[in-house]
Amino acid sequence: MMRGVMILSLAVITAFVAPFSTLPRVWAAPLPAIGLAPKPPDRTPDRRARRQPTVPSTYQEMPFIETAAEPELTPAEKQRGYLLFRRPITEPVYPNSRPRAHERLEQLVAFATPGEFEPLTFSIYPVRKLQNLKVRCSSLTCDAGEIPASEITVRLATYWNVGYPRYTSRSTYRRTPELLERVSVHTSPPGECQRYWSQVRVPGDAKPGLYRGTVS
Repeated sequence: MMRGVMILSLAVITAFVAPFSTLPRVWAAPLPAIGLAPKPPDRTPDRRARRQPTVPSTYQEMPFIETAAEPELTPAEKQRGYLLFRRPITEPVYPNSRPRAHERLEQLVAFATPGEFEPLTFSIYPVRKLQNLKVRCSSLTCDAGEIPASEITVRLATYWNVGYPRYTSRSTYRRTPELLERVSVHTSPPGECQRYWSQVRVPGDAKPGLYRGTVS
């Protein structure tokens, strides 16, 4: 991302399972805001989204119709060239989706228990072309221990041309988020949202505490 990369604070809270009456309350402390930082070293092999078949000429596209207004970017977002947002995993993010004001993202926070797989998702709304975009997660640490980066996977929700309004439709289709691919580098055109799905595997012997890390 030019001469720097976005650093997004990410916190995962883990705690042992206990009877409800004895569960302590856990409060998330404020985390640093998004900012630019030097690009960290990266030895991850380049994996791009798989190539897609050509749509037959007899098919007609029925794109998602977005009704939300174009978001107004802050000066910092304009400098970065993108806006970060998050919406529930049950709500799709289409290529032409636009983030709502309440979806703007400043940090990722989740609660998990030992042995659990905990998903955290975020989306990127680019206002310029993002060439060879890479997303990486650091280890999550606290005074009690560490969840290594090797226990965190990052996938990209890739868009595919599928039958619409039904998978079996033979004349119409929609470009829709369909697969979670282990993509390590991706180029995004302006205005096309990209949704990333990270999953943390909390070790079975993880100690309770507030774990912090970064997404870069």
